[in-house]
Amino acid sequence: MQTVIQKWGNSLATRIPASLVNELHLKQGEQMNIKVDSGRLIIEPVRHKYTLDELVDAMEPDNLDSETDWGYVEGKEVF
Repeated sequence: MQTVIQKWGNSLATRIPASLVNELHLKQGEQMNIKVDSGRLIIEPVRHKYTLDELVDAMEPDNLDSETDWGYVEGKEVF
């Protein structure tokens, strides 16, 4: 897929076609990382990295797994 780079204020810009926006689930205002790798321009969405506290806070009784019996203790894996 080809696109054209155009002037936008003091910068240059290009448009991302709607088909790619939909495929990548991008949203207007979303932050992006831009880098150059081996002469290629790479543009990637900044994805939120969840902390352990955020993940634990999102746990609810209906999405908790029950305790799993992994068999006998054989080494130093006991907590």
